[in-house]
Amino acid sequence: MPQFPLTIFLPAAGLGERLRPVPNHLPKPLLPILGTPIIERILERLTAVCDGTIGINLHWKAELLRAWAGASRWRDRIVFFPEDPILGTGGAHALHHPSFLPADDTVGQAASAMLAGYLGALSLAGTHVS
Repeated sequence: MPQFPLTIFLPAAGLGERLRPVPNHLPKPLLPILGTPIIERILERLTAVCDGTIGINLHWKAELLRAWAGASRWRDRIVFFPEDPILGTGGAHALHHPSFLPADDTVGQAASAMLAGYLGALSLAGTHVS
């Protein structure tokens, strides 16, 4: 699959309230699916087509996400954006410096949501990235 110079932003600061009590001990992006954290599955798919920086916002259980990222194969590409207080979805996007999130070359994906079939469409759309 071709790679494109796209920045990745993963909002991962949420409290995971709809999944309580599970996220009381583990942030939602680190919940395992068949033994692999959700965030890892997402990055495996996104980094197959995006070779830019990976931004992750942090709040709930931030130290666990930092530890996971520090041990991941993407550790040199990850930039953290701590939120204190938590800003919510719109605030997470507004917080980041414009040089990290330029309007035309960023892929955003909730770190707790699973990607399915749109990466093929992303690689097709990538042919329009100059």
